[in-house]
Amino acid sequence: MKALLGENRQRYLERLKERLERRQRRQEEGLDPDEEDEETLRLLNEEEAASTGNILRDLQNRFDEEKEALLRRLQVRALF
Repeated sequence: MKALLGENRQRYLERLKERLERRQRRQEEGLDPDEEDEETLRLLNEEEAASTGNILRDLQNRFDEEKEALLRRLQVRALF
């Protein structure tokens, strides 16, 4: 069960690592490390667009999505 729950955490850690790499790259290029490039801003805007603006509703939506993914994986495992 822990392996199934770790899926979202893994995705979060990968995105965090990517952001850190982009920040370090900008710093090495002599740019402001806190200033995002256009591609990064586009990705962030897409993530924000998925947000309803209501933190609790967003949290519930993510919970529901994770629950559905876990149930699908359990059903697949039950078939084997």
